[in-house]
Amino acid sequence: MPVIPELDPIGGYADFSDVPYHDIDWFWVNELIVQCANDRGIAARLIPPGDGHSLSDVPISQHVHARSVLDACRAGLNLPPPEPPTREVIEAEYAYQLEVAQCLRDEGYAIPEASSLEAFVAGYATGDIWLPYSFVHTTSQAEWNRLQVACPQSRPPNG
Repeated sequence: MPVIPELDPIGGYADFSDVPYHDIDWFWVNELIVQCANDRGIAARLIPPGDGHSLSDVPISQHVHARSVLDACRAGLNLPPPEPPTREVIEAEYAYQLEVAQCLRDEGYAIPEASSLEAFVAGYATGDIWLPYSFVHTTSQAEWNRLQVACPQSRPPNG
């Protein structure tokens, strides 16, 4: 695995140093990171609906440099360190995942019933949580992208 060289932070897009971790709009953060990279000639793009970014349009030979630029763009945002989610945050995520499951069922996918709220909460400690998208198997990128818009995996900002 190649070592990704560290670049100086690239600022000027936003400053999240005074924003509580769980109040951050991660969709906006991804938009800012992609914009910053694009401004530096890296063809990064948002993954629909905006909860991630992709380097699929960047030649493989440029991925190490592109990753360095993305990391510098992220560092320039002065994001606070991750915090463990509160029970309230986990409960909101569980409720959202139940909505995602129903949406995927409505789209024709067989999604089993969710684990209990208590199992979901307990799973956060081990990283073993019930997520409806883990039951979606598609080989079509177009179908995957369509589902990401119809049934976003991540809770939209203020959602």
